Amino acid sequence: MQGGGGSVVQVIGRSSVLVLVGILASCWMISGCGGGGKPDQASSQGASAQPANTPASATLPPSSEESTTTVAKQAKPKKRAPLQLAGDGSSSSEPVAKTSKALTANEAMEKLKPLQILLGKWRGTTRKALVDEPEWIWDLQTDPAAPALVMTSTKGAYFTAARLGIDAATDNYLLTTTGPNGETKRFTGSFIQPVEDVIGDNDKLQRTFKLEFVERAEPAATEAWRMVFNQQENNRFILEIERRRGGAAYARVDTVSTQREGTSFALSDTDFKDKECIISQGLGTISVNYKGKSYWVCCTGCEAAFYEDPQKWIDRYAAMNAAK
Repeated sequence: MQGGGGSVVQVIGRSSVLVLVGILASCWMISGCGGGGKPDQASSQGASAQPANTPASATLPPSSEESTTTVAKQAKPKKRAPLQLAGDGSSSSEPVAKTSKALTANEAMEKLKPLQILLGKWRGTTRKALVDEPEWIWDLQTDPAAPALVMTSTKGAYFTAARLGIDAATDNYLLTTTGPNGETKRFTGSFIQPVEDVIGDNDKLQRTFKLEFVERAEPAATEAWRMVFNQQENNRFILEIERRRGGAAYARVDTVSTQREGTSFALSDTDFKDKECIISQGLGTISVNYKGKSYWVCCTGCEAAFYEDPQKWIDRYAAMNAAK
C-alpha cells in the first residue's frame, strides 16, 4: 500500500505542475510579449467592436516608425521655385511684374528733349592729344516706335557711333556705343546733376547737366566702363571716360573737351521765333519745304524724317500748337 500510495502522489504532483505551467503560459500570451502585464486598448475592446468584413490591417494602429514618417512628411514645408526676373532666360511659374509700361514714340521724344542740346557738330580734343569730331542728330526712321539721338564720328578715339534712347523696361536712358574696332558696349544712364537752364554771360539761357552712363558688363567681364556727359553750356561739354578692372575702383582713362562748331543753339522761345523745329521743337537750322510752304528742322535726322512723311509731322505740330 505504501509503495502504491507513493506512486499516486507522484502522479498527482506531476499533473499539478503541468496545470500550473499551462496557466502561466496563458497569462503570458494574454499580456503580450514584454507588455508589462497591461492589455492594449484594442484587446480590451474585443474583436466584436470592428465590422466583420473589415480587413485585419485596418484594425491595427500604425507602428511607431510609420507614425514618425507620416508626421515628418506633414511637417516638411513645400518647396517653391525661386522668383525669376524677366528676361533672364529662365522659366518660372510665378508671375513677373513689369517695371514700366511701353513708352509711345512721342513720350520717348519728350524724355530725350532735355538732351537735344547735343544736336549738331562738335570738335573734341582729348588729354592725349587725340581729336574727336562727333555729330549728333535725331534718328526717327530706324525704329519709329523708339526714337533716339545718334552720334557718328569718323575720328572717334573711343567711339565711332552711339545711339542714345530710352530703356522701355526701366525708363532710364540707354546708350549703345560702337568702338573703332567694331566692339559694342551698352550703358544705363541717369542724371547725377539735373538739367538746369541758367542765364549766361551773353544773356541767353545756357543748359547744364551731368549724365552718368555705367556699362552693363557681363558677370565674367574683366573690365567695365563708365562715362559722364558734363554739359557746361550750350556750346561746350566735357566727356569724362573711366574704366574699372577686376574689383578695383574706376580710374580715369581720358577727358574729351568738346566745343560746338558754328553758331550757338539758344534755348529761349523768344530766340526761336519762327525757327522752331517742326519735329523736335528745338532751334531750326535747316529749311524744308512741302506744298509750297517752308518749315524748319533742327538736324539732318529730322530733315530725313520730315521728307519721309511730311503730312504726319505737319499734322502733329498743328495738334500740339492747338493744345497749348
